[in-house]
Amino acid sequence: MALVAATVLLAETVLFHAFLYVYDYYAATQVISLAVLGVGLASAVAGRLGGNDRLCFVICALGSALLLGGLLAALMWYPVLWLLGALTVGLFFTLVIYVVRAFARYPAGEVYLFDMAGAGAGMALAEAGYHWLSTEEILLAATGLWLAAAGLACWRARQAWERHVRASVVILLCGVAWLGWTQAQRDVLNLFRHLPRAADYLDPTKVFCRYEPDQLARTYDSLIGRIDVIRRESDHGVAHDGYPNDHFRPNESGFYRPFDIRGTGPVWDVRVLYGVVDRPRVFIIGSSAQGIVKTIKYITPTNRITAVEINPGVVRAMTEDFYEESGRAYAGLAPRVGNALAVLKETRARYDIITLINTHTSRSLSHPGPPDYLHTVESYELMLDRLSDRGYLLLEERVMTREGRLALYRQIRTLWEALRRAGAEDPSRHFVIWEWMGVGMKRFYPWHERLYVSMIVTREPIRGEFGRAVQRGLDRVLKRTSPTRVVYHKGREEQGEYAELFTMLERGSLWRWEGDGFDASPATNNRPFLAVSTRETPRLNRLLGVTALLAALVCGFFAWRLMRGERAGRTLPLGGFNVLIGFGYFFIQILLMLSLQNVFLGATRSVAWTIGLMLVSSGLGGRLWRRVGLGMLVGGIAVTGLLSWWMPNALLLTGQPRWVVNGVSVLLVALLGSFLGGFFPRGLERAAAAGMGSRIPDLFAINSAAGSLAVVLALWLGVKVGYLSTLLLALACYAAAAWLLPGRPRGGAVTS
Repeated sequence: MALVAATVLLAETVLFHAFLYVYDYYAATQVISLAVLGVGLASAVAGRLGGNDRLCFVICALGSALLLGGLLAALMWYPVLWLLGALTVGLFFTLVIYVVRAFARYPAGEVYLFDMAGAGAGMALAEAGYHWLSTEEILLAATGLWLAAAGLACWRARQAWERHVRASVVILLCGVAWLGWTQAQRDVLNLFRHLPRAADYLDPTKVFCRYEPDQLARTYDSLIGRIDVIRRESDHGVAHDGYPNDHFRPNESGFYRPFDIRGTGPVWDVRVLYGVVDRPRVFIIGSSAQGIVKTIKYITPTNRITAVEINPGVVRAMTEDFYEESGRAYAGLAPRVGNALAVLKETRARYDIITLINTHTSRSLSHPGPPDYLHTVESYELMLDRLSDRGYLLLEERVMTREGRLALYRQIRTLWEALRRAGAEDPSRHFVIWEWMGVGMKRFYPWHERLYVSMIVTREPIRGEFGRAVQRGLDRVLKRTSPTRVVYHKGREEQGEYAELFTMLERGSLWRWEGDGFDASPATNNRPFLAVSTRETPRLNRLLGVTALLAALVCGFFAWRLMRGERAGRTLPLGGFNVLIGFGYFFIQILLMLSLQNVFLGATRSVAWTIGLMLVSSGLGGRLWRRVGLGMLVGGIAVTGLLSWWMPNALLLTGQPRWVVNGVSVLLVALLGSFLGGFFPRGLERAAAAGMGSRIPDLFAINSAAGSLAVVLALWLGVKVGYLSTLLLALACYAAAAWLLPGRPRGGAVTS
């Protein structure tokens, strides 16, 4: 039982991580939706299956092993979404059948104990697994584990089928062991080496579509993200979750010679405006690979540089495995691994330059992805507050598409709003923006805008002696590469749409672009999706449409079964109750998964911890609160839901130690989950008391179908209207559910 529960959570985490790498964040979120759908179907079918428990376990174990192996094979060679989706539903269907049968046949308390222990073990396995293994190795290990479980169940074979199963398992385990040994020696299962490079259903900008298998030098996989280091003709490329992100090369001489050795002089990096302050104190957000590190080391001593990198794989590559190949880019630095906002808030220092060089949760502003907490009004306010009087934010963006350009304008809108809130009289006088073409841009795709955009945003207005110092630095920038042009510097150069944008911001209206679908609202911690630059989100809309169709078919079928017979009128409130709590539970789960990404450091880690905590605590809550009225539970959900969404990020931005922030987050999510868990068993109890125990599997399926749709709908709502509105809608669902099923229960809780 514990093994099943642990595998369910581990599989959700690993498949989310794999889909994020092969596709994107939207597809990864659908993994959770498909898992919930598989669980619901299993719950509806399991009660109607005959056979003994050993046969059921062997079938589930073998099915789970084959489906885990099938998912690994599909991810490697044919990762089309319909196949991956079908295998994912099948995996969770197969895993959960045995659990549901156990609830029906054994004391619920004992089953819950093992189930919760397994969920907790799944969280630990996800953390430990990614510390030592890669996604492919975890899937292979899980396949071997379930094969071994099937073999052990048939070890004392009494029947012919058991002997056949045992022999088959031994053969398959030998194959898995050989694959594991070969993988440990040569990394032969790495997805990068096998994904179809010419497939039209994959993003052609992903690195595994652009480079050959033998160019892969090393992969660093963790819950925070997957890093690929790729050998290229004259350097090494670095990719984050499949997207090109940075590079490094072994050039320590010339214009990259560090300040500590050579002293100041011209540096040939068009991204960096410097010279406003002598020997500036610099805070690097996302030190990345070579990134901007070599340039910053040239213009200031290393003891005046603070570097923060969120992914430990990058730091390991640059300080250990590729230290020499990178030209010792990290020599003299001691980068901190963690959340840059938390580090920035902890320090009392003021910085002359804070860099944000293409620091996004996806590839660029042209690629919508996970929540982007670095680029919100609240985060920009913190950064501006940590600048010296002559300090500035230094940003660089890759503008690839029209949507990406609109996202850049939304970023400027967000920065402008942060300055306004900070008390700037004329925020437009705090910007200098220039465009330039990078080396090799002619090799980009035809639809790619062939330019980069760099900007500085100052704490104080650019005027007087400070303005002249900025202009001298800007003049040096303009001499470094061609073509480079200043596109906005108020009072000196105001070109094209930039001039129009700042004029509209000063007038307080972006009505002209809003008519074209531009999202003119600033990005905030309530809606931290900066790259979603228009009100229309076609890809997310399609995902929601497909999920809604699947959920409607499943929900409709089981609702039809539920409504047949003489008790149809009595089943309607129970059906509505399960639909409402299905929506409410997963609205809250996905909301927390999104909002706590900033706390747990990474999209995949947030999935593992949020889902794991809510599974464990909701199971406890189903027993702990069985005699508490539903109205009181709704009140508890309202209080803990608001605190779980707001408090962790608020503590993070007040400079509290990470262990305090993480501890408070865990406690709040666990308490919230326990309140949520008080609802579902109550509905099953009422069904049993009304003589509809045979309909419980149908109620379970309806609840899961609603939850499956709620997963994607919650992401859609978070992007469109924000977290707070999504949370209020979830509370409304629970309040309506409490109204449909009022009062206190008279007997003990019934669980199925």
